[in-house]
Amino acid sequence: MPVTPSPLRYPGGKAALYELTAQLLRENGLNKRTYAEPFAGGAGLALRLLFEGLARRIALNDLDPGIYSFWNSVLKEPDRFIDKMKSTPITMDEWLWQREVHRTQKTPSFELGFATFFMNRTNRSGVVKGGVIGGLNQAGAYKLDCRFNVEDLASKIVRIGRYRNDIELHCQDAEAFLSEIDSRERVVFFIDPPYYLKGSGLYTNFYVPADHQRLASTISQLRNPWILTYDNTPEITDLYPNHIRHTFDLNYSVGVKRVGTELMVTSSEFEQFSSPRLRREPAPEALPDCTAV
Repeated sequence: MPVTPSPLRYPGGKAALYELTAQLLRENGLNKRTYAEPFAGGAGLALRLLFEGLARRIALNDLDPGIYSFWNSVLKEPDRFIDKMKSTPITMDEWLWQREVHRTQKTPSFELGFATFFMNRTNRSGVVKGGVIGGLNQAGAYKLDCRFNVEDLASKIVRIGRYRNDIELHCQDAEAFLSEIDSRERVVFFIDPPYYLKGSGLYTNFYVPADHQRLASTISQLRNPWILTYDNTPEITDLYPNHIRHTFDLNYSVGVKRVGTELMVTSSEFEQFSSPRLRREPAPEALPDCTAV
């Protein structure tokens, strides 16, 4: 099975965390639930959990109209999408046209979904803002079609189509999605927000500090179990002082390939879990008792 079953390349995608997430769910008796992601993006982790039978159902949400349009098109019109992919030339003229579609269409549509997909597969590291692979003059060592294996991508879309009755799709603000899905029973959330430090350079929709603070408040009130991953920054750590926190290493492929450290925060249902991949962060020191005489 490929590392990710998703047709999208996504900056910060968590498909590489499949083994760790699977262990988290199994050891805490949280598999066979509805697995929900408020920031679906490439959804590689969610899809693999569904395909491997660890999730009974997946609920995907993305406020970005392009990402939502892609998933909506693949789930509702997979044959049309594959035909469009196979008949579209992978050229600079086509890239310029699809870039214009992506820039100008603001409401969900099949055309926007395909343009988002096309830009994702032909831009550096899958970043819409990252520029075309090989440069505008196609003078680089790699050309814009090097990540556009049509047959492989078609097979991924066909497989997703087989599971479409077990996949629900939303286009909501993340907090609204969390609150709506949290009203259900037997849900587990995997929450992977835009990065705090570099989100504006990687995603069409990104957060400012007040958004991260508001999200933290919503997450802290969830009654269903949750796993949260972020870039490891003091600003984010400070938002979750009373929750279980670990750090872990993750390979980054955006720009220069490197290994970075990320933060994982979990709800209390994961208290007993441990893994050599996770480094438990100490609880914050208790504040001095200022009432003592």
